[in-house]
Amino acid sequence: MPRHGLLVKLILALGVSFLTSECSEPDPPVYNSHEDPTVLVLVDIHRSTDDNGVCTDFSPRAAELTFTLEWLNQDLVKKGKNNSTSPGILVYDTCGDVRRTMLILGYVFVTDNTSISSVISYGNPSVRSNISHFLRPFGVPHIHINQTAHVSTQDILDIDIGTVSPWKIRDIIKIVIDLGWNNFAVISSNHPSAIASRDLFLRMASSYSLCITSSVTYENTKSFDPLPPHVILFVSADDSYDAITSNMAFFNSAVMVTSDHWEDLTSNFTDTFLYLEHLNTSSNLVQYVKDKIEDTSNNSTILNLYRERKSCNINASEGICNGQRIATFLPSRFVGRDVEATISAFINSQEILKHIYSNNCTNFDLSKCDASKEFKAVLADFSDDIMSFIGKYQMAKEHGGEMTSFIYRGYITVAEVRSKKIEIKNAEMWNQLKVPSEGACSGYSCVNCTRLTSPPTKDDIIVLEGDVNIRLEYPLTENSQSGQSCGDWRTEGVIMTEVFKYELSDVKRRYPKVLQNIRLGGVIFDTCQGKSKRNEHIYADINYVNDGELLSYDSLPSGNLFSVSSLGVSFGNPDSLQFVRASVDLLISLKWIYINVVFSGSEQNLLTEFENYLNLKGNDICLSNKILVSGNGNLTELAIKLQEVLRKSNGGAFILLTNTKDTFRLNVALSNIKNAFSGANFVTFPWNQNIIGNPGTIAILQSENSMDDVVPAIQYLSPDMYSTNPILKGFHENRYKCSLTVHPRMIYPDICPSVPTFTNETILISKMSAIRNAIEAVVLTLDRYYQDVCPLQTGKCASLVNQVDLSKYLSAQKDEEKGKSGSYNELVTNKDVFIYLGNSLNTSSSKIGYIEKDGNVSVSGNEVKAYNSDFIPYTAVHQCPDWCPECLGCQAASTKNTRKLFHSGDIVVAGLFPVHTSVSSFCDVLATDKRADMTIDAFLFAIESSKERYPYLLPGVSLGSLILDTCSNANMAVQKIMNFETCRESYNDSGMIAGPEMLTIYVSADSGNPTGRVQEMLEKYKKTSLALGDESPSTFDDVTSRFYSLHSKAGIRLIVEILNSTQWTYIDVVRSESPVFDSVVNDFLSTCRSFNICVQNVSPIHKYTGSSEPTLTVTVILAKMMEIKTFFKSLTSTPQEHSFIIGEILPSWNDTSDFVLPNNARIITIERVGKLNTDLMKVISDDSSISKRNPWKKEYEEAFSSCISPQCEHQADLLLASKIVFGIDVMLHAFHNRFEKLCPNYYGICPMFASEGIQLQSDHFHNISFRYLNDIQVDFPFKTPESWAFTVKNFKGVSLIDIGNYSDGVLHMNPLGIFDTNGRIPQGQESRCFSNCRCVGLEDKKNTTDKDSRADPYAKMELKFYKSTAELSKELWTIIVLIIGVGGAFAALCFVIYVFHKVCAGLLSKRYVGLGILLLISIIFLFLSVLPFVFSPSEIVCSTRFFIPGFAYTLSFATVMAKIMSLRSYKLIGLGGELSNINQFLTVLFITGVQVAVGVHFWYIEDNKMGFLRSRLDDANEKEYACVFDRTEFVKYLVFVMFLIVLCAIYSIFVRKETKNMGEAKFIMVYSWLCIPIWVAWVVTLLLLPRYWAEVIVCIGILTCATLMTLIVFLPKLHRISRLKYDVERSGTQNGGYKLDNDFMFERPYTLPTSSNSFKYSEKNNPKFISSFDTSLSY
Repeated sequence: MPRHGLLVKLILALGVSFLTSECSEPDPPVYNSHEDPTVLVLVDIHRSTDDNGVCTDFSPRAAELTFTLEWLNQDLVKKGKNNSTSPGILVYDTCGDVRRTMLILGYVFVTDNTSISSVISYGNPSVRSNISHFLRPFGVPHIHINQTAHVSTQDILDIDIGTVSPWKIRDIIKIVIDLGWNNFAVISSNHPSAIASRDLFLRMASSYSLCITSSVTYENTKSFDPLPPHVILFVSADDSYDAITSNMAFFNSAVMVTSDHWEDLTSNFTDTFLYLEHLNTSSNLVQYVKDKIEDTSNNSTILNLYRERKSCNINASEGICNGQRIATFLPSRFVGRDVEATISAFINSQEILKHIYSNNCTNFDLSKCDASKEFKAVLADFSDDIMSFIGKYQMAKEHGGEMTSFIYRGYITVAEVRSKKIEIKNAEMWNQLKVPSEGACSGYSCVNCTRLTSPPTKDDIIVLEGDVNIRLEYPLTENSQSGQSCGDWRTEGVIMTEVFKYELSDVKRRYPKVLQNIRLGGVIFDTCQGKSKRNEHIYADINYVNDGELLSYDSLPSGNLFSVSSLGVSFGNPDSLQFVRASVDLLISLKWIYINVVFSGSEQNLLTEFENYLNLKGNDICLSNKILVSGNGNLTELAIKLQEVLRKSNGGAFILLTNTKDTFRLNVALSNIKNAFSGANFVTFPWNQNIIGNPGTIAILQSENSMDDVVPAIQYLSPDMYSTNPILKGFHENRYKCSLTVHPRMIYPDICPSVPTFTNETILISKMSAIRNAIEAVVLTLDRYYQDVCPLQTGKCASLVNQVDLSKYLSAQKDEEKGKSGSYNELVTNKDVFIYLGNSLNTSSSKIGYIEKDGNVSVSGNEVKAYNSDFIPYTAVHQCPDWCPECLGCQAASTKNTRKLFHSGDIVVAGLFPVHTSVSSFCDVLATDKRADMTIDAFLFAIESSKERYPYLLPGVSLGSLILDTCSNANMAVQKIMNFETCRESYNDSGMIAGPEMLTIYVSADSGNPTGRVQEMLEKYKKTSLALGDESPSTFDDVTSRFYSLHSKAGIRLIVEILNSTQWTYIDVVRSESPVFDSVVNDFLSTCRSFNICVQNVSPIHKYTGSSEPTLTVTVILAKMMEIKTFFKSLTSTPQEHSFIIGEILPSWNDTSDFVLPNNARIITIERVGKLNTDLMKVISDDSSISKRNPWKKEYEEAFSSCISPQCEHQADLLLASKIVFGIDVMLHAFHNRFEKLCPNYYGICPMFASEGIQLQSDHFHNISFRYLNDIQVDFPFKTPESWAFTVKNFKGVSLIDIGNYSDGVLHMNPLGIFDTNGRIPQGQESRCFSNCRCVGLEDKKNTTDKDSRADPYAKMELKFYKSTAELSKELWTIIVLIIGVGGAFAALCFVIYVFHKVCAGLLSKRYVGLGILLLISIIFLFLSVLPFVFSPSEIVCSTRFFIPGFAYTLSFATVMAKIMSLRSYKLIGLGGELSNINQFLTVLFITGVQVAVGVHFWYIEDNKMGFLRSRLDDANEKEYACVFDRTEFVKYLVFVMFLIVLCAIYSIFVRKETKNMGEAKFIMVYSWLCIPIWVAWVVTLLLLPRYWAEVIVCIGILTCATLMTLIVFLPKLHRISRLKYDVERSGTQNGGYKLDNDFMFERPYTLPTSSNSFKYSEKNNPKFISSFDTSLSY
């Protein structure tokens, strides 16, 4: 036997010996055949024990099984079987007690000389594992008769024989279903076998959707709730079902009893029935037990208890038990699955013995046999038919059974069940029991049904293993008819799971190049059970959304969730908007321009998208009515509204943007209108299809793929016994009520036939197609992600994680207005168009075409029919007959034009200006604050002088203008445009009338009004607008907004060039808090990083406090003009030896008279050349004829001349006026490009230009290039980097002068000629980063410095530079220091462990060792404090060089001080007193805290002052690092430590004669005085020797002090501790409890004098003198 086996047996033997020594031997065996070898039988003849260990609760059934084993053994003896082939039996009553069982096992195996070949057990299921664990080391097999199992199992040394019959449960369910019982209760007795049978019944019945109102365990001490009409009662052979059914709770119920025995009923209830299996018994066994009971000489305890329990009377002429003759009573008792299991157990014990003999198994150890053949268990009954186990599992045979009724003290058979077929024997009684089937919940509420605790599926089920997993979220289960949550399989969900699995395996066949070297895996989640959770192994989720949730579904805010539905595949929520857009494409294709929209109040987004897309497409579709269907609205009002619309348009086209609920309401309203569908076409979508299906209804649905390859694979799918697919396997078993193979968790006893799982099931092609589309979309998206992060595509790389937003790899559909819609190009698919044909009684849908994802429609208008009232079809045409006032209403034509608003030309440009505003009435007052007079002048100047300024422009083409007053109101601007574009307002010029066909573009110059509505209106008429008044860039005006933006990239580059020119490389930035400056500051910081300029800080302009660093003397200001004025005004109180560079500002620097400037400050500003148009300024100043062409010029002049109020003192916006000129110049050059392309070498407008080029669109603004103001090159799209010209200005005193210019990326400026605000040119101001400065955005990047001869302000610091950072130095001294430091720390740690060992051993248990341990820990810290000095510099290393040594020194000497104070206090505390441990620790804490406070303060000051780390570039341009280590500061930092050392040395003199605690006072005194010369030596050496030796000297000092403390203080004490010979806690009770310790030199604490009534100390001799008593016991 291996050593571990012997060891286990030895441990068991010792354990049993202990048990037998502590307890008495086990009770004698119940039965002993006295044979060797034998079978040990452990039976719970009593099922429990009382508090005194006495066995109680006698089990008649266990006694009957014991009698069966006795009979089997004696029967073999009678048949002449010898012991070599048949074992004896040794039966013990274990009473359901684990301890009793273990005691019996140990006694038999260790003290008994009998050879045990096997062990049979019956009883408490929880004891089973304990028996098996005990037997396993001995190799003895354990045969357990399991009262709770319905499948028998065999392991190597364990055989588990089940006694619960699944066949009986199946037959009872068959009877219940055929009788039509529903809403019944299931009750079991309080016995393991009955409870197990009941639970198996519940599991089997759950798939039949039976409503079980309650499932309880019967206890006669508890009352019952009223029971339903039908009850199924499970009892065991230990129970009397007569006693149970006699309870009045069963009085009005028909009870089906399931048991293995017959029993006479005292109450003749005609509605109590018994179901028994057709099981056999043995007449020899019955006779054996009969003789045993009637043998009056046999008075064994078990037999007498059995006679008593069964009321056996053996003195009568014929024996009677339970009121029956014994000959009649016993055959009904010795029948049942547990009796058969007992026979099987005994036969297996025989077979095991044969196997042991035939295979030479050593010491009856089944695991030590010669042959490799394993033992195979069998099942048997009273017949000779024996079944071998199938693998590890086996199930008993099916026998059939019968349902009987107890009538007139006898049973009659009502029906028999064989092979799931019922044969009725008593039709009258059967029909009385049968009830009509009215559904699972008829007459009762389903909420009363018992529900299983868990659904048939788990949360996440892996269907395909892979590297990258996709999860399908689909409802696999649904609520059962009995109300059980997720209790029934959902066929559709299982089918879609298999489709999902198929597509995962097949997608790489269709796309062989995707996810190369990646295994694609799949997980299914049952959404019936709730929401899925984030899973680190899931890369994308596919959630199937039902049609009812399409509009209300809301995905989680995070995660890569793809929704799949009848709307197709979407990222996030289902994309209903693409169907709305498809309906617009269909309307345009059919040329339906007069339509109605019906929408739900909760689906406003659908209506918004419809209108937006309608506007985007630019078609003349008139949206005549928008009808709201409210969920709480009045149906009558809705019907009246619909009737009015239908009558007005003779039917019409209706787009139903309604949800499912509102569509039903709409259908109800239409049904109340006569001929409502006559002439009407209703357009429906997937979310409201099949609700309105009248002829003429159009449905736009998702296109379906061909699934010819998938359908056959699914239809013929079937799992086998080896299937690992839990979903298909579970569904298949549930559907056919069978099991694929025998296993312990099987529910149905029948083995499944080989048939397809989905026979006769409808395969839903549309949903299968949706799953395929979803898999393809997700896989292709993952492939783009995979190619991005794993470019080599060799498999899953580290960057391929599941925490990435996959929407980055999808391209959103874009439109010109919104920039982004909810759809992604890769996910949008084709749509099919169907129309309903027929009549009111019979309609069917027919496909008439499709809509491609790019909007192309294949539907022919002739195929779209509308129906009249007689259901005669005709081609549907929905157009406005004349004018559609609902869509394009306008006012009456304007009166005669009295102003020169229009100037004719071949190309006409319209300008929108806020001339008037509304005060008392609409548009009644001149808007003087807007100064439209100046912007109109600029508009007219730009158009009329364009040919003069650009002679090459549009040869032969005249330019005209139209000026419209917006009245400072966006609605009025829209009205003006509508009137002009539709109603042709009268604008004329010399007989030439302005018309929409002549006007090419609108210029909106209203800086105060939004232009969005204007642009929307112009899109309708396919016209373009330039919003020149907006400060921020607009959709159609990236031209002027870039040129006139608040800050340009060229301006930022100029500031950096100025910094480089002046060699100012260390700056800070103050900025405006306006969010407009966010991007400006970010661009500036990015540019500074590129040019190695260190930005020390970015602060808001109103919080600027200046810089305390001497080398930081430059500040860049990025703010608005008013903020800059306030900023400089706040600095006037103190002179500023500082330089300021102001970034671009929106106004011009023409006037600086109101600036208040600080003294001694250098202020530089920059201004872009061309911001103000000098040509325009000249024209305005000359009062040219162009200004006189302004229709309102005279009104403005009069208003300004007569108005003296502040509202008239508005300055003209020259910048906006210049911007208008620039914008029109760009626009005219765009026209010029079109002209040259369409009319080459042509003078005047050619026909092609008139037809194609006169309408300028936004995409025509490309490849524009011209010279603005003669010297500014304009290119659009703009070049990168921008090369606009700038002027550099400088305040010389209070005057702003030009000191340089910037053009074509080159700065021309003298850096030495910069004046300050005193008018002088100061010298010596510089702003440079000499060392390791903190730079915003450069924390982790290389920050070099200038290399020149100028002095570094930190040059006087002592720095020792290294080539590396945070690496172990390779110098010899560092290696030596590291070895000593680590070795010393390890030695101190060993001392700590040794002391704890002594404490745990009891030798120091009464002694206080806290201070000693703390001192050892401080020594460890002291040894390790040299570590920062052996590593090359880093932030952590440099900072800890100061902090850690001071802390370690202080902790050490604080502990020494506490020890000295304790020794000094011994004479003061008195006999028997003790020092407070808390006081000692607080002393150490507060002393150490002083140094910690000093260290933290020093750390903070130094870190904020200059930092601990410095860096520089060497001659090879490589970075070097050094720690700031000021030797003088380091010595100052340790002053408190020096004070402690001196204090300890002086104080130790006064305690040197104390002998307590091994006389350690002398050791402490010697150590303290030795430290003084050591410290003097290393401090003086540190200060005098060169800086190079500083680290070496500090390390030597630390290691010397730590080593001396270890050798002087601790080594002698540890030597004495090792000499301790007795346990202070236990020894020394002799001699009166007083014993002197000569080795340790102190007395024990419990030898103090005590009162006379103390038992422990009453006779002990106590110490007489205080000198011989050690109080603290501190070592």
